[in-house]
Amino acid sequence: MLCCGMRLKRAAFCLLLLFALLPAAVAWQDEPARAEPAGLYQGQLLVATPDNPDPRFRETVIYMVRHTAKSSFGIVINKPYGKGPLANMMNGLGLDPADAGGNLQLHYGGPVAVNHVFFLHSSDYAHETSRDIDGTVSFTKDVKILSALASGKGPRHLIAAAGYAGWSEQLLEREIERGYWTLAQPDEQLVFGGDKASLWQRVSGNANVPL
Repeated sequence: MLCCGMRLKRAAFCLLLLFALLPAAVAWQDEPARAEPAGLYQGQLLVATPDNPDPRFRETVIYMVRHTAKSSFGIVINKPYGKGPLANMMNGLGLDPADAGGNLQLHYGGPVAVNHVFFLHSSDYAHETSRDIDGTVSFTKDVKILSALASGKGPRHLIAAAGYAGWSEQLLEREIERGYWTLAQPDEQLVFGGDKASLWQRVSGNANVPL
């Protein structure tokens, strides 16, 4: 388990990385083919159990963006780092901040590709690169979503995340069989709203729902 000081240093590093050095953080190319059929866990909440041995996933809740026979990935939704000016993030990404105001909450999305930024958002916003997961939640890695947000044309709800959680072929299935993860049914409020600090405790009580 990371000590408090290490967590704070890691959070501070991530904030500096994403708000100052993001031009190098948008070249992620490992986007799955759209023709792949959705797996059972796609669109579900993956909830770490106390038996999960990986300290990076302690008390995490992950929204599963993709699950196929070959690989899976999702975004941790209950580990916010902190807030920073939206205009600063847009500047770091080479976007014109214009009159962008307010702050953007930054999340730890997972241990893979931590120098990349990904977005979970409500499906009321659609772009040609967006992936609609379940009719309520969508995923995109296109940073232009921030320009839409700044102009008042973005999604009602958005999670900006550094990194993602990923599994190779059948690895997630094996971890679930070993009791490292349980599953819970999501809704918009669980994914985007409420107190993130208590999300793991709240959804743990509803985990292992029939799918």
